[in-house]
Amino acid sequence: MKKIMAILLIATTLLGLAACGETPVETTGSTAESTTETTPTVTESVTETTATTTESTTEITIESTTESTIIEPEPLAEAAALDMNAVKNHDWINLWPGEIDPCDNGKSEVSPRAKISAYLVDKAKSCVIIFPGGGYNTCTEPSEGTNIASAYNNNGISAFVVHYRCFPQDRNAYLADGHRAVQFVRYYAAEFGIDPEKIAVCGFSAGGHLAMITCEHEAVNHAYDVIGEVSARPNACVFSYAVLTLDNHNTSTTEKFFFYENKNDEELRALYSCSYNPEAVPPSYIWYGKLDKSVDPAYNSVMMANLLKEKGIAYQLESFEDCGHGAGLASSCKKAKYWLGNSVKFLRGQGF
Repeated sequence: MKKIMAILLIATTLLGLAACGETPVETTGSTAESTTETTPTVTESVTETTATTTESTTEITIESTTESTIIEPEPLAEAAALDMNAVKNHDWINLWPGEIDPCDNGKSEVSPRAKISAYLVDKAKSCVIIFPGGGYNTCTEPSEGTNIASAYNNNGISAFVVHYRCFPQDRNAYLADGHRAVQFVRYYAAEFGIDPEKIAVCGFSAGGHLAMITCEHEAVNHAYDVIGEVSARPNACVFSYAVLTLDNHNTSTTEKFFFYENKNDEELRALYSCSYNPEAVPPSYIWYGKLDKSVDPAYNSVMMANLLKEKGIAYQLESFEDCGHGAGLASSCKKAKYWLGNSVKFLRGQGF
């Protein structure tokens, strides 16, 4: 009886301790298992709470930081008023404002500032922007510049001659000047009395290459001004015995002064050849002389014509058997001298 009473007393004591949440000094197997199961549950709960808190804090911090670091962009610089006396006198006008020469290599004595000269025809709504040749190390004036402008004027079309920078040792300078010339003419179209959607570019040899990459590549607003926001894409092209593919089929200096030490870089060659983005080239009149020993027509003029045909873009390709490279107006050639008049007819057919 005494043993039974002792056992009942111990059991009662244990039940009382359990009810109060206290753990006895001596634990049984079932109590240990209960403790083990409870601990991970508490840990998971803490982990979830911590993650939630972290996410909440992060979101608040990001929103707060974003709102406090918003910086309004500087407004685009306004364009200077056009000097109409300089325009009427065919004076050279700087394409870039102030002291800006994007992609300049500091050799101003070798690479003068990019400039443009206007040759306007009263009441003419269309124009041609002329890029003379010269292998990118000079501009062939006046044979592929002012002489061409005068000829277009005689056909009722206004013209602009561009003296882009030569020998800058940075190919991006050429492209910047090409884009800027089109943007400049388009921005001041009202002052020039022309339709901003009737702008053609006419390039000779290396100037033809500049005309082509001006079409195929996107413009960058180097001056961060309102002119740089205008479209740099011409509405038509005239390619005169142009360098349109940079490869070993040309003996002109175009590749040398465009690539310098990178002339063997195949990716660069492809990037600045006519096959890069031909769908961006507008309707084009293309001509060359069969006596050309500097630029192989098959890999340049003919290739461009085939690409335009493939893309469904209007073009006219002409070759003249009595003409070589660098002919300009080809006035002394019985057949090739008609190229400019034919280009005018082509442009008229495109709404110029």
